[in-house]
Amino acid sequence: MTAIEVVCQIAKRNRNIREIMFAAYYYVPQSLTDRGLLKLYRLKEPTAEKIERFVEFLGKKLKKGWTFGVTSRVKLKSGGIRHIPQIDFACLQSPHNFRRSLGCLRHFVKAKPGYLLKSGRSYHYYGLSLLTERQWQIFIGNCLLCNAVGKKSVVDARWFAYSMRRGFSNLRIVASDGKPEPMVITKV
Repeated sequence: MTAIEVVCQIAKRNRNIREIMFAAYYYVPQSLTDRGLLKLYRLKEPTAEKIERFVEFLGKKLKKGWTFGVTSRVKLKSGGIRHIPQIDFACLQSPHNFRRSLGCLRHFVKAKPGYLLKSGRSYHYYGLSLLTERQWQIFIGNCLLCNAVGKKSVVDARWFAYSMRRGFSNLRIVASDGKPEPMVITKV
């Protein structure tokens, strides 16, 4: 299952979503800002078919060097805001780090059902149940606790810092710049 199919699953499971937000971005490693490097697109009344068509359309529209992902922030039919739980892991793919990632999800994050995907060099996580703004803030804090002092990072702390500054997280859902399309490796 691809990351796009996971997003379709989230929309299908949470029929109260009125709008999903996607972000096109130009990634600059170690940048202190993403200002001017992030463009947001909203998809109203998301269904699997609409999501797939929108991703195809957006993919054709992007300039060289740009990629896109889905943001955590969704708008509900009631007008409220919720977040899709997302994690960008920092550890390299290996059997040991796969176990560390699952341990982080189970023990620190107390993750609800979702999917762990291989993203290229590392992993991504998507939860299937939506979080309130406060729950999302606690979720982000718990994720950062996965990084033990003096050990290699499990999660990408800089990604979480950007997410907190913006008020939403964002994960790549397509192949880009030599990185493969993220693919599910296990259900959590």
